[in-house]
Amino acid sequence: MAFVLADNDQLMRRGLCAAQCLGGRLALVTCVALLATVLPTSESKAQFCAFAPCGGNGEQAVSVTSANNAISSEFATFDLGSRFLHSMIDHSTSYFGGGYTLPNPEGGGAGNAAPRYRSWVEGYGLASSTAAQGGFVGDNRRTLGGVAGFGMSVVPGGSIGVSIDQGHTAIDAPAALQSATLDLTQIGLNGSYEFGAWTISSGVIRGIGSVGSNRNTSTGPAGTSYNADLWGGITELSYYWGVGNARIVPKLGADWLRTHTEAYTESGSSLDAASVPDIVHTRTRAYAGAEIGESWMLNKVMVDLSGYGRFVDIVSQSSPSLLLTSASGREAPSLIQGALEGQYGADAGATFTVRLTPSSRVYVGFESHFREGYQAYGGTIGGEVKW
Repeated sequence: MAFVLADNDQLMRRGLCAAQCLGGRLALVTCVALLATVLPTSESKAQFCAFAPCGGNGEQAVSVTSANNAISSEFATFDLGSRFLHSMIDHSTSYFGGGYTLPNPEGGGAGNAAPRYRSWVEGYGLASSTAAQGGFVGDNRRTLGGVAGFGMSVVPGGSIGVSIDQGHTAIDAPAALQSATLDLTQIGLNGSYEFGAWTISSGVIRGIGSVGSNRNTSTGPAGTSYNADLWGGITELSYYWGVGNARIVPKLGADWLRTHTEAYTESGSSLDAASVPDIVHTRTRAYAGAEIGESWMLNKVMVDLSGYGRFVDIVSQSSPSLLLTSASGREAPSLIQGALEGQYGADAGATFTVRLTPSSRVYVGFESHFREGYQAYGGTIGGEVKW
């Protein structure tokens, strides 16, 4: 049987094989092996299975959308981590919201004696979406959360702080018939130092959370729960330029995040339940921008309005390929590339502050974020006291 036939002679080979199959069990085994060698492509496999049924095992691959919720939870973790990092930095600077005494360009907070301690609480909401790419079909995310923080001055011009962020995100991916929730608790430590008109601020965060995932398939629902966590850091250098009660503050900085979601296997009535491996996604960004603001008296109340804008460049990013396997073993594995953020983007926002007393204030803020295939809008309301 050591001969080679052209592709258009495959039907002849199949006919010959069928004849051999009539000769006995040994001929049938030879027939099956011969057809497997001459029909290597997926199209040919379908022809082969029509002639000699394959039993279905391995012929249909795991759906690449099986990991959509896992990838969405990674993006949701990035949303919360990025927001928390920049919120910490804002609260570490003396000029946030106009300050209590406008910073003296000749020295950090010189002039009137500044309060030593400060504490703040705020609530926020964020709506974000990521467009489809590769095996990821896109999603919409809605987040509600709260932050509480405490800071203190330790040396002239220098301060440290600690804050906690609790966020809840609802994830919806209608194109994949999936939904999920992410509950993430973050704790952050930060410090800042003012020297002349310059301020350098840094912070680190640690987050631990859980994800609940639900997916509809053609054979029933599949669901699971798994853990998620993150590490993050940020450093920012700013320069305060005051003109009367107005200010212009150029800023230059970088932030880093590492998110991780644990491997999981879906359960439920679905025969198409999948197993998804660990996902580790890292991102390092550099950014440059400025804040512009002004304080003034309004009906004997001090108010402040500020706005910011920054350009963002992702200088390094990694997201692994994912090997999706069948929990039941009835489907062949699938390999998909993890989704990535667009390299370039822009952030913008505004904050309006009302000083209730010389040592307390309330504020509302708006934020927006834009990347290729990604956009987010959010709002914040909070209060701060110093003593």
